[in-house]
Amino acid sequence: MSNIKNINAQQLKDWLAAGDTVLIDVREPSEFTEWRIPQAISMPLTNIEAHLPNLEGEKRKVVFQCLKGKRGEMGANAAVEKFGASLEVYNLDGGIEAWNAAGFAITRDAANDDAAQCGKCLPIARQVQVAAGGLIIFFSLLALAGSTIGAIMTVLIGGGLLFAGFTGSCMLASLLMKMPWNKKGK
Repeated sequence: MSNIKNINAQQLKDWLAAGDTVLIDVREPSEFTEWRIPQAISMPLTNIEAHLPNLEGEKRKVVFQCLKGKRGEMGANAAVEKFGASLEVYNLDGGIEAWNAAGFAITRDAANDDAAQCGKCLPIARQVQVAAGGLIIFFSLLALAGSTIGAIMTVLIGGGLLFAGFTGSCMLASLLMKMPWNKKGK
């Protein structure tokens, strides 16, 4: 059970307007560039330990946020473990989704605005999930039919996902970002 204090979107908005709060977005860089709270600073949870020293000596309130609140809470816990009571730490309950549902300002990447307007494109992270899932199903079915290539490809795709999970570097995402439907100014 976490002892991190949760705040709601309205409270965060008021604190940001007062200028006495630092907002840390712990989502992955691809998520951050898709859409974010304008004042947010990106510090991905996957390497939060490398970023936490930047908060040393911070006198303002520090609010962590993610998509729905769980990763934000994990980031807040990491800060409390490192700094104890010397840092006033909070988590945005409901994450950026709660902020957006409250109707507050969101900054969106221009490429994602285009995608949202034309309805043709999913965010890169979801494109990776769809592509990898589809390929794994396809090659698994080939493997079940006795294809060695199917079995090898299933292992390679799974290994690629494992590598991406550990390193934060996804070759499939890099490839998908180069596709015509993901280019700005389509």
